[in-house]
Amino acid sequence: MPLSAWAMLGWTQRHSVGLWWRSIVAEAKRDEPLSLKRWATLFKALVKVSGDHRLANARALKQLTVDGSAVVATATQNWSERGTLTTVLEGVSEASDVRISSSSPVDRPWSATGPA
Repeated sequence: MPLSAWAMLGWTQRHSVGLWWRSIVAEAKRDEPLSLKRWATLFKALVKVSGDHRLANARALKQLTVDGSAVVATATQNWSERGTLTTVLEGVSEASDVRISSSSPVDRPWSATGPA
């Protein structure tokens, strides 16, 4: 596959790539001992979200984290697919709870208020 095709694929799926990147980096930076169960739950949640055509590549979905046995999603407050996200994440067998926290509706903080 030529480099330009990979670049185009990356660009068209940039929000999914960003979700995976932010979620994995946040998990790697935790100040807790390594937990393979937590990593597996995060991976399964990311796969579930990426596999749903209504949620895949969603700009409003910012990050997934695992807090104990709960999957916590960070998404913009007025996102219309929050209910769909909850339903999909409830399908992650290792998650006993699903929570959605709100992020700022501004996608790029520097666009409205200047550099952060």
